[in-house]
Amino acid sequence: LAAVLPTSSSGPPFRKGASAEQILQLLRPSLRRVRAPLVSRAMTIGIECLRKEKGGDPDAVRQSEKNRFRDGKLVDKALELDGQWVKQKFAFDEKRKEVGKVQA
Repeated sequence: LAAVLPTSSSGPPFRKGASAEQILQLLRPSLRRVRAPLVSRAMTIGIECLRKEKGGDPDAVRQSEKNRFRDGKLVDKALELDGQWVKQKFAFDEKRKEVGKVQA
């Protein structure tokens, strides 16, 4: 409780014989702030911002991540996974064409 109580040079904000209820009333505003959800909501970016061939700039995104004290390697990982996805999508589309030829 001592770690939560505000301190000042003039002493504690309550009198020495204060009840627990009086202390809670003083702390209630700060307790509300503590109970607030600590979920950070990250905004997503379009994959086009990472793809150089689509006019994106992965270096700028990497620098932006570093400015936010995050690992810039996530950009590289996203580009790697995107490359795998593009290759798999192409292979899938080619198989779909083959199936279409057989069915026709």
